[in-house]
Amino acid sequence: MIGVVVGVDGSDGSKVALDEAAVQASYRKVPLTIVATWQIPTSLGLSMMAPPDGKPYDAFEQAAKTILQESMDHVASKFPDIEVKGELVEEAPAPALCRLSKDADLLVLGSRGHGGFTGLLLGSVSTYAIHHAQCPVLVMRKHKS
Repeated sequence: MIGVVVGVDGSDGSKVALDEAAVQASYRKVPLTIVATWQIPTSLGLSMMAPPDGKPYDAFEQAAKTILQESMDHVASKFPDIEVKGELVEEAPAPALCRLSKDADLLVLGSRGHGGFTGLLLGSVSTYAIHHAQCPVLVMRKHKS
């Protein structure tokens, strides 16, 4: 059982989603799967050719690993009663999260992440998930301070 799935990217919106996903997992008494994705931005022109030493790739993967570990540590300290799993996926976030939603009870996302058009009401990942996820989707808005 995969339980509740949450996508994280280090943005304020994904931190709000992470906390709500942990609350939902605790309430439902199911595991929480935290997903961080990474890929080489096609705008860099590197996607078609792999560098021999892999160094440019390493920075993207390491950033996602750091976000994932920080998210897992946060949940473990704040919600010790739930089982937490981490998934590091080399894939675009929207299809990766929708693929994982197949076996999930709930998919939780922030309304906007680190995408380029921060003025949009919903980000491209959450919009995609609403239309393609195979489980209920909860989109969390960042609280105004």
